[in-house]
Amino acid sequence: MKVAVSIPDKIFKDLELLAEQDQLSRSALYTRALEEYAQRRHSAQITAQLNAVYDTLEDHEDDLAFVTQAARLTFKRLEQLEYSDRLGPVVKR
Repeated sequence: MKVAVSIPDKIFKDLELLAEQDQLSRSALYTRALEEYAQRRHSAQITAQLNAVYDTLEDHEDDLAFVTQAARLTFKRLEQLEYSDRLGPVVKR
């Protein structure tokens, strides 16, 4: 898909140099950059969700069964989220 975007001159020039150094087309470089950005955002969301769970566990540190069950439920939910992400694109192309 073709899109038109406005990019500041300095960033454009830096990216042109980077594309030349990496022997990539402009489209390939921008695609890689956007994919990496989307993946980092996704990873940050997972980290935030895990941190929220860990925050709730502070009152139950000694309850191994509770912590184990919470971890299992968290990973199960993350698997569901990753599966649902596969059904819909992270970045519209």
